[in-house]
Parts: sequence; C-alpha cells; structure tokens
Amino acid sequence: MDAEGGIQSRRPDPHTLDMTCPETQQKVMIDQLLAGSGVSISDLKKNPTAVIEAAGGFPVAVLNRNTPAAYLVPAKAWEELMDRLEDIELAELVRSRAGETPVRVELDDL
Repeated sequence: MDAEGGIQSRRPDPHTLDMTCPETQQKVMIDQLLAGSGVSISDLKKNPTAVIEAAGGFPVAVLNRNTPAAYLVPAKAWEELMDRLEDIELAELVRSRAGETPVRVELDDL
C-alpha cells in the first residue's frame, strides 16, 4: 500500500505478457520464453546431457511449473556473451575518455 492507503501499482515484468483469452475473455498472464525451447526441471534432472545436446548450441528455458526459472546457456554462447559485454564496457570507457587531454609518455619511463 502507498502512503495514502491505496494499492501500489507494480511495474509489469517486461518478460510477462498480459493477454485476454478470446474464448472466455479472462485475463491471463503468460511468461515469455527468451529461448527457442524449454524443459521442465524434472526432465533436466533426468538427463541433462540429452537436453544440452538437443538444444543444438542454443539456450534452453528451465521451467518450474511452466514458468521460466532459469536459462541453460551453452558454454560457447556464454563466452561469446561475456566477450560482447566486455567490448561494450571498453567502448563506453573509450567514449568517456574521448575529451581528455592526452599525456605523452615514453615507454622507457614505464
């Protein structure tokens, strides 16, 4: 509740879709999968290697009661993601220092 005793509105989760069922006109919340496929936690426990192989190098949503609980990302995809994030951070650092006055340094002085 807010300071006036009213109900606080929550910001919607950007990964949840608020939809209306065309047949019943009832509102339903649908969790958006940010992966091409999903697997239940129990199926993942049974044979994790099969899930990884079946994913073919793509991320898999791990579902708990049909709701995404985690994402299983292949090692190669994770490494590529980390490289891209590092590139973004370095580019941001370069842009932030673009207006600085350069300082001349001799290699022998280092």
